[in-house]
Parts: sequence; C-alpha cells; structure tokens
Amino acid sequence: MVVCEGGLDALAVAEIENRTDTIYVSTGGGFGSETARALAGLAEGRSVFGAFDADAAGKTLHARLVNAVPAAQRLAPPRQIAGSVRICKDWLEVLNATKRTRPLRPPADTPSHPSQAPLPAPP
Repeated sequence: MVVCEGGLDALAVAEIENRTDTIYVSTGGGFGSETARALAGLAEGRSVFGAFDADAAGKTLHARLVNAVPAAQRLAPPRQIAGSVRICKDWLEVLNATKRTRPLRPPADTPSHPSQAPLPAPP
C-alpha cells in the first residue's frame, strides 16, 4: 500500500509504478485520528510506504503514518529525473518530468482516446 498526501500524487505513483498488486491511497492533505485509524486497518497484512512530498510537511506526514503503522517505510520522490533539469518535490512533478524526458502517451496530433479528438468546426 502506498500512502500519498494528495489524490493526484497517488495517481502519479500508480502510473509510474504500473503495478496490479498495490493499492494507492491519499490522506487528502490531512491526517487526523480517523485517517490514522483507517490507514492502520487498510495496512493489515500489507507492506506500507509513505510517498509524501520531499519537504518538511512530507516528513511530518510520514512521521504520523509511522505512528499509525509502525512498519511504514519512506518512499520519497526523487529530487530529479535523469535528462530533466526540473527539481521535483512530489510524485506528480516526477511523473511530469518523466513524461518530458520520455513521452508515455502518443504525440498530441494522434489522439489516444476519442475525447481527445479535435472538435468539428461550428456550422
């Protein structure tokens, strides 16, 4: 189980890892007693990783996770992706930097989904 601060970070780690045996959850930016209790319940029988931001707030949230799930390990985002000059503080920034160095989707002129196709010109 990978625990992130925000939902977009959880989705970013899921896309980067591309695993089917892992659940990705978000604290929604907070970490009260109900969140701690819920995470402790979800953690039963699982390895747990705190994928919080690479800053002081991320360290604080990871400490709270360890209080709720003592075996939780830190999975901090890398500060920089090879081939990118961008400094990353969270997993969404890592995903974006990764896409800039090696695109994960088709070029913009070839829609990968019908919703991405250009709209017809108005009559």
